[in-house]
Amino acid sequence: MLLLIPQLSFANTLNIQSRNTWATIDDNAHTLNTWPPNAANTLPVRRILLHDTAMASFNSDTLDPRQMIRSIFTTHARTNGWGDIGYNYIIARDGTVYQGRMGQNGVRGAHLYVNRTGDNFNYQSIGIGLIGRYGSGFATVPEPMRQS
Repeated sequence: MLLLIPQLSFANTLNIQSRNTWATIDDNAHTLNTWPPNAANTLPVRRILLHDTAMASFNSDTLDPRQMIRSIFTTHARTNGWGDIGYNYIIARDGTVYQGRMGQNGVRGAHLYVNRTGDNFNYQSIGIGLIGRYGSGFATVPEPMRQS
């Protein structure tokens, strides 16, 4: 699932859980981060992109979302070599919002690059990952997640 919302303005009124709720000290040390959260990799936000995390096994209310985020981090940072989790924010099934990628709004993420066309939406965007798999043939997005 992907939703592009161009030219959106928003106020930060959410209670966002910091990386420290799911990340380890090593994760926050920038040792893997190939795109550090610096001025060169931070641009004004022009769009917000919503994704599911494409993991149907995470469509469970009994799993700890912090462990699921750690799993996503491991895949993105270590397996894929992106140096950090790709999403700027992650929303758990209970509606809790977690900080994902290090840095502020507008820091380059790793959430949408269209290889066949070379379109890179990782710049000037905020990528939000919804924990689980949603859409046709999969679960519906839980109401607390929708409300966040």
